[in-house]
Amino acid sequence: MNKFLSQILILLFLGLPAEALAQDFISAADLEKASVSASPFFQPAADSAGLSFDVLHYDVRLEPNFETGFLRGSVRISLKITGALPKNRLYLNLVGFRADSAFVGGRAVSFSHRDAYLILTLPDDFSAADTFSARIFYHGNPTNDGFGGYFSSSKIVFTVGEGLFTQPPSMTRRWMPCVDHPLDKAKLTMHVRVPPEISVGSNGLQQKNVWLGENLKEVTWREDFPIATYLISIGASHFARFRQLFVTPGGESIPIEHFVYPQDSLIARA
Repeated sequence: MNKFLSQILILLFLGLPAEALAQDFISAADLEKASVSASPFFQPAADSAGLSFDVLHYDVRLEPNFETGFLRGSVRISLKITGALPKNRLYLNLVGFRADSAFVGGRAVSFSHRDAYLILTLPDDFSAADTFSARIFYHGNPTNDGFGGYFSSSKIVFTVGEGLFTQPPSMTRRWMPCVDHPLDKAKLTMHVRVPPEISVGSNGLQQKNVWLGENLKEVTWREDFPIATYLISIGASHFARFRQLFVTPGGESIPIEHFVYPQDSLIARA
C-alpha cells in the first residue's frame, strides 16, 4: 500500500508545474488547470461521445450477480443540447456490453454498437427540446484493466475510477453507458439491487434501502453536485459500516461513510 500511495503521489506531482509545488496552498482550480496543461494523461482525445450535448444527470439502476460477474442495468441520461447533433445521433461511451433497448424522450429509438460507442439514432420527426432524456437498458460482463473498472467475485462487487492512465481518464464506460470524459460532469442517482444481507456504498448520501421481496432489496444513493464519470462508483459486500463527521472551518458537517469487512472493523476505526 505504501508503494502504491507513493507512486500516486509521484504521478500527481509530475502533473504540476514547479511554481505550483512551491506554493503553500494550491486551490482545486489550480490543480485542475495544472493537470490539464502539463500532464499528458489529461490531453483531450478525439472522442465522438458527448458531441453537441451536455449530460446533466445520470439515473442508474444496476443488478449485479456476485457469482457470475454478470451485470444487468439501465441508465436514464438527462441531457442538454448544445449544438447540431451529428447526423441526428447521440454518441455514448460503452465497452463490452450489449444494449437491449433505447428510448429518447419516451420513444423507442434504433441504436448501434461501433467500437467503444453506443450510438442512438433520433427519429427524423423528433423535435429535440433544449433538454430531454435518453434511457438505455443493457447487459453484459463488465471488465477492468487490472487497476480501474469493474471488479466482481462471490465476496464483493466494486468499481474503481481511473484518473491517470486512460485516455480520456476514466473506466466507467466499462460498466455503464455514459459520456466518459472528466470535462462532462453530471449529478447522479444510483440504485443497486442486491441480496438483503449486502451493504452498498456509492456517491453522495444514501436515500433509501427498500425491501423488494424474493430475497432482494434496492439501495439508493444520490449525488447532488456534478461530478466526473471517473468518480462514479459502487461497492457492495457483507460490510460493517460506520460514520465520521468532518466539520469545515465554516461549521458545515460532511459525513464520511466507511464500508469495511467485519473482520477489519476494529483496525479500520483505529
